[in-house]
Amino acid sequence: MANKDNAAILKDISTEDDIENSAQARAFKMSTRGGVKATQLAGAIFNHKDDKQGHHDIFRWWWIKNVGIQMTFPDTSNNRFQSHCEAAGVLLLYLDHFIAFLDYIRKKKNDMQFSHMEENLWNALHCTATKTELAVLALYSQAITHPYMRVIRAPNQQTNMLDLGPLHTKVHAHMQRIIGDPTFLVGPNATYEMGAMDGKPWQAPEVFEAVQKMAPQLPYLQPLLVAFCKGAAETWKRFTSEFAPGGLIDEATVEEKDLAWMPPTNDINEGALGSFRVLMRRQPQLTMLQYNAQAMYFHNNTQAFMDSKLTEPEDQRFIHRLAREATGEQKKWKQQLIQHTEAKIAEKEKRAEVRKEKAAAVAQRVASIELVLEKDKVDNLKGQNLKDHLKAFKAAGAPNLQDMVLNTRVGDIREGLKQAIDLHSAGKWKPYSDESESGEEFGDLDDDDSDGWEDDDSD
Repeated sequence: MANKDNAAILKDISTEDDIENSAQARAFKMSTRGGVKATQLAGAIFNHKDDKQGHHDIFRWWWIKNVGIQMTFPDTSNNRFQSHCEAAGVLLLYLDHFIAFLDYIRKKKNDMQFSHMEENLWNALHCTATKTELAVLALYSQAITHPYMRVIRAPNQQTNMLDLGPLHTKVHAHMQRIIGDPTFLVGPNATYEMGAMDGKPWQAPEVFEAVQKMAPQLPYLQPLLVAFCKGAAETWKRFTSEFAPGGLIDEATVEEKDLAWMPPTNDINEGALGSFRVLMRRQPQLTMLQYNAQAMYFHNNTQAFMDSKLTEPEDQRFIHRLAREATGEQKKWKQQLIQHTEAKIAEKEKRAEVRKEKAAAVAQRVASIELVLEKDKVDNLKGQNLKDHLKAFKAAGAPNLQDMVLNTRVGDIREGLKQAIDLHSAGKWKPYSDESESGEEFGDLDDDDSDGWEDDDSD
């Protein structure tokens, strides 16, 4: 499922053996394929994160009329946990309807042609190999991810992430069981009692039934499921290595785990961040302090506390005064931030002015140097005087010295100056005059004198 540009390059390429040049090899390498690519394309077409792209409302309206239910495609266009597995299940469950909708979209266009992305998804939904990968993703979500999430996202339960070691061991063991016998998930006798990690009913039994019904047309479903679980088991083992037997978490006491308690997911932070972004779009003038105050007010049920404890008018006036003072502190903080930035800018400008003055001084010093054009005098140049002559020769246009830097070895600089003198004697170059077309300024020369040179002849 190559993009539009790569598809043109790979027009007559079906396998890697057909590649004839580097452009085709690169296009083939950069092009992705498979079940996850199909779910990405479907998400971009049916529920794009940018509401100006994709079909969105047209898709929903068509779905209600032709399928009779509300449908919002899983949000694969954004980063959402399990969204690709969910999308894989939905694509297989309503495969004929998705194909019919794509055909509807094609026919309603003036040229009755798919866009390149739509054509890629159309081909994917008719590809046995891609449908096999979608089936594996759907089965994996029913057997592993949904049972796992039922535990760590259990309602009204304060689960400690440090207590999840046994759960991760159970996940790994169940995948090993599927690797040993995939008929727990694929086959006429597959049931949730044996196939689901927690032995509870499937999260979406209709998806499981759709995969089972399609399985006879997917000859490589079982071996592909085994290969997928082998890779997933290795990843689970790597991601949960901190829970390994004998590790710090495993050997920690109950009291130590309670002291280091942490939630098993980042949902609270993600929810708070999402709420903050939505509210700031509605009230861009709101300060961070005001947002935090509102969030704490609702989270802590502050109104109930105020109703029961703050019954006197003086209490309300006290709260109002504190609020005004806090708002004033926020303004002071913003002013301090601007002042700090302005101070840094002033300091930066001052340093730039110092560098400019230093460069001008160096340029003046180098401009006053009379070029030494006798080779026997070069050996007498030392330290700063030698560096200045290198700058002077470079500014005068010596062709062999243009790429030489100041931290070059002393012996090499002297050899370079001698070669420049030989070139001058041979008429290969002459120093730029004040009216030279080069227009090179001495002030552009490197004025770094802190290269650690000693004022002697040592190399």
